[in-house]
Formats: sequence, structure tokens, C-alpha cells
Amino acid sequence: MKLLKPILFLILSLGANQSIASPNQLTISIIKGDALNPISRKILTEAYQRIGIELTYVAFPAGRSIKMSNAGKVDGELHRIAGVDKKFVNLIQIPEMIQEVLYAAFSKDPSLKIKIWQDLSSYRLAVRRGIIDVKQLTEGMDVTFGHSDLALFKMLNNSRVDIVVATTTSGLMALKSIDLKNITPAQSLLKGSPLFHYLNIKHQELVPKINQALVSMTREGRIEQIKREYIEELKSL
Repeated sequence: MKLLKPILFLILSLGANQSIASPNQLTISIIKGDALNPISRKILTEAYQRIGIELTYVAFPAGRSIKMSNAGKVDGELHRIAGVDKKFVNLIQIPEMIQEVLYAAFSKDPSLKIKIWQDLSSYRLAVRRGIIDVKQLTEGMDVTFGHSDLALFKMLNNSRVDIVVATTTSGLMALKSIDLKNITPAQSLLKGSPLFHYLNIKHQELVPKINQALVSMTREGRIEQIKREYIEELKSL
């Protein structure tokens, strides 16, 4: 038994150390299948490179991802809405937002003009179930909920609804996957919630550094450039 205790301590120590990244590399958790991941990853990877840190990413379902970040089993969370740190107290929200969720109104009418959320009120809408801010912003409207973007676009293609409300990236990706060229997004985009990067509290000394890197990228117009280039890339596929 006396020998077992030192061995057990060594095993536990090694296991704990595996979750602690070296100062020049961090592991960031992302939500599996989130269509907003590519833009945030490009932004965050460049921001951390500016302060001499390389990132690796691991994907988990949404609930598990935030728990892994909060427990310190990974070093932080790619992006979440504001205030997540009130429930997950071991996470620190980086003040500068990483990106704002932008939604598009997709329809079979190329002349459709939608500028504000209230412009949707006279249409039959399709929205993915579980998107909290869109549910709130379309409250009282004629909304049908679906389990996936693909399901929504099939409803639209079959004229069961007039408009699909989805993020620009997820909508374009869904359309490419089912090759529906008769459906396009309205030119104007609808603003949703800002997204913020979170670090586990064990890396609190990095908060001002990574925040300043993101602030600089915003001022330079680099973040908008990354978003624009990625959306154009999706459209050209």
C-alpha cells in the first residue's frame, strides 16, 4: 500500500499536467458543427499569434464544451454570448467581442428587401430550433421551427414558408450542400448577438494581452476583412 500512494500521486499529477498548456500554446474548445467556428477560429488564431501563442482546437457538443473550459481541462472557449461567466465562474470573458452574429433572410424572391427584424412580420418564417436570440426577435410572428438548416431550406423550396432566417455562414453552407440555386439571401443583414472569447481563470494574465490584440485587429479593419473574405469564399464555391 505504501508504494501505491506515490504511484497514484504520480499518475494523477501527469493527468493534471496534460490539461495545462505550455506558455506558447493553448487548447481551445469549440462547439461541434457550429457554422460560425471558421470565422472565429481565423480571428482568434491570428490574435494569439500576435502575442506569440499558437492555438489548437478540440470540438465537443455545446454543453460539454463549456464544461470542459470551465473545469480547466482545456484552456478556453472559442466564442459564446456575453454573460456566460456568471454561470461558469471559472471563465473570464474577453471584453472585446470576437464577432457579431449576422443573420440573413433567405428566400426565392431575389428582390426581397429586409432591413430590420420587423420587416419579417408579414412573412411565414422558418427558424432553427434552439436559436434563442432569433426566437426572441421574431416573437409574435408566423414562425415554424426546424431541427436543422437543411430542413428549413427544404420547407422553403417546397413553398411551406416564405423566408428562412439563418446566419449568413450556416445558410450558405446548407444551400451549397443541397444545391438550391433558386434561394438567395437578402442583401441587408440582420444583427444578432455579439460573441466573446473566454479563457479559463488559470490564464487570467493573458486577458489584457489577447484583448488588446483583438482591439487592434478591430481598429485595423482586419476582423471585418476576415469575415468578408470567408463569406465571399462560401459564395464562390
